[in-house]
Amino acid sequence: MASDYIPNTGTQLERAVRALLLTAGAVGLTDCFISNENRDRSTLASGITDILAFQSTTAEAEDSGNEKFTVRITTKYGAIAQPEEPNPSLNRIEIDKRIGKMMLALGVGNSSNMRAETCSAITIAGRALAIATDGSDAAIQDAANNEDMSDFTCLSLRYLGMSRGEPDDASCAWVEVRNFEISACPSNVD
Repeated sequence: MASDYIPNTGTQLERAVRALLLTAGAVGLTDCFISNENRDRSTLASGITDILAFQSTTAEAEDSGNEKFTVRITTKYGAIAQPEEPNPSLNRIEIDKRIGKMMLALGVGNSSNMRAETCSAITIAGRALAIATDGSDAAIQDAANNEDMSDFTCLSLRYLGMSRGEPDDASCAWVEVRNFEISACPSNVD
């Protein structure tokens, strides 16, 4: 962990969850966003996913640095099929697959071992962000931008349920929301 500041655990958690979802093929590099990202989010026809750790409480030991977040993962997908598409159900099929891959990656189930494995996978995916994938300038810069992830730890995960939205009138998109309670800290506590 950095010695001159305490990392923002909320964005650390969002970046780690996104990294896991990318690794699992549940989202794409250009269509998954964290809360404080400034890229264009208007590619609804093929779906977008937003990850927001929007609220936290301190964990059991107040001064531990552990925080328990409510994390909302929202997926929007174009509801209107392209005119040249022969299968009018294709968009529904694609959003269902996207949600299914995401839920599989996040290990939603009743087994506490499954949840522990998911937390470990989130931790590993998050920490990997601090390592350059190759010697390119872009990879080195990306690792430097994520240097605060080197000690990040995901401690627990609990699925809280879903909400489903009607198509958004402004975007003609279906909206699927999955809610989680995830505890994390900026320190390596493995």
